[in-house]
Amino acid sequence: MILTFEKQQELKPIAASFRPKYRQLATEVERVELPQLIGDVDIDLRDNDLLNGCEFEYKGKNTKHFGLRTVLAYLNYAKYVSESYIHDTFSGLVSKKNEYSERIPSSDIKRVQAENRQVAFFYFENVRRYIELKYGRVQKSTNYYNPKITNIKL
Repeated sequence: MILTFEKQQELKPIAASFRPKYRQLATEVERVELPQLIGDVDIDLRDNDLLNGCEFEYKGKNTKHFGLRTVLAYLNYAKYVSESYIHDTFSGLVSKKNEYSERIPSSDIKRVQAENRQVAFFYFENVRRYIELKYGRVQKSTNYYNPKITNIKL
């Protein structure tokens, strides 16, 4: 796993109570969304500059990227927002409610999810440039900037 729960908390915190489910969420993002971003380029996941960010020269200008871990932190957060309120029980999927909290509308969940995906794509833009310089050209996915947000019903 590229991004541990502890590193997630440093970059874009999620609720500590979600820790037991974090590994599955992060693994799904790494296996599904990361390949859509980088395409068929073979990258070295031991490359600290790729994972954590670095300064580099791109088209004659000094630039900086914040690393693949930062991109994943925002993608994980976007997925967390859409899944954190759902609990799998013996009688099916439910959302918990108590007297001290009120669930937000699905439109707000979609907005927060989309905003965090947009931040992830913003950070990825310079990561993509770094990957192209070091590993080869990255093919942009057709839904790269316009990701499909799944319908959330509450």
